[in-house]
Amino acid sequence: MESAVGRITLCVLFTTLVGVGLTLLFVLPARFSPFLLKFAVIIGMGLAASFITRRLLAHRSATLRTVTAIFACIIALAVLSPLTLGFVGLNLLYSYAIATPVDAGIQLLVVGLAVAAGQAAWAPSRRTVMVEPREQVDVTLTTPPPSAARGRVRTSAGPAAGATVRAAPRAMLQQNRVRSFLSRLFPPVAPAPRKLRSAKPARKRAARGAGITLSAREQHVCPYCLEPVTKNDRRGVKICKICKTWHHADCWEITGVCQVPHAYQN
Repeated sequence: MESAVGRITLCVLFTTLVGVGLTLLFVLPARFSPFLLKFAVIIGMGLAASFITRRLLAHRSATLRTVTAIFACIIALAVLSPLTLGFVGLNLLYSYAIATPVDAGIQLLVVGLAVAAGQAAWAPSRRTVMVEPREQVDVTLTTPPPSAARGRVRTSAGPAAGATVRAAPRAMLQQNRVRSFLSRLFPPVAPAPRKLRSAKPARKRAARGAGITLSAREQHVCPYCLEPVTKNDRRGVKICKICKTWHHADCWEITGVCQVPHAYQN
C-alpha cells in the first residue's frame, strides 16, 4: 500500500465505511427530520474523505488530495443509494424514482463543500525561517555596572520595518576609529607555525633523502572589517554561538549580530 493507487483505494474504502456507518443515524427517534439526517450523513462523509486524504496523501499535491476525496465520496454515495432505497446517494442505475437528478446535484454540491472545508481545515502549518544578519537593528544604550567596561552597547532585535537606531556616544566612535587605524598600521603578528615530527626513525629519513615537514596554522578573519583576528587580539574577540566565526569585539558591537548569513528555525 505504499503506492499512490493503494493509498487512493484505502481512501475510498474508508470513506465508504464511514458513510455506511453514518446511515445508522436513521434509527434515531422520529423527532429528528430525515432530511436533516440525510445531509448530516453527506457532510460527515465529506469531512471523513478530507481527513483520510490528508493523512494518507500528505506528501502529494493538494489537487490530488481534493480529487481523491471527491472521487471517494462519489463511490460512497453510489454504494449508499441501494442501502437507503435511493433516499441518500446517487441513483446511477435509475432503480428508485425518489432519487431525481436535482437531488443528486444538491448532494454532490453539499459533499463538495464539505470536502473543500475539510481540506482547508487540515492544512499544514507553515514554518517561519529567519535569516541573519538582520537588515536593521534597534540599538539601545544601558548603564553598565561599575566593574564593566564603559561605552558598551546592548543590542536587541527590533521590527523589520520602521526600526530606529540611536546614535552611539562620540567617545566610543572615536575609540573604534583609533583601534581600526592602529590595527591597520600594526597588524597582529601570527604565531610561528609549529613543526610536526615525523613518526619514522631518523635513519630511514636520512636514507631516503630530505624529509617532509608538516605545519598547521589556523587563521581567522573578521567578516566585518576583513582583518585577521587572533586569540589575544587587542580589539577583543567575539565568537558566534551558531557558526563559530570569530569577530572583533568592536566590530560585533557595531551591528550586534553575526555577519555570516545562516538560517535557523524558531
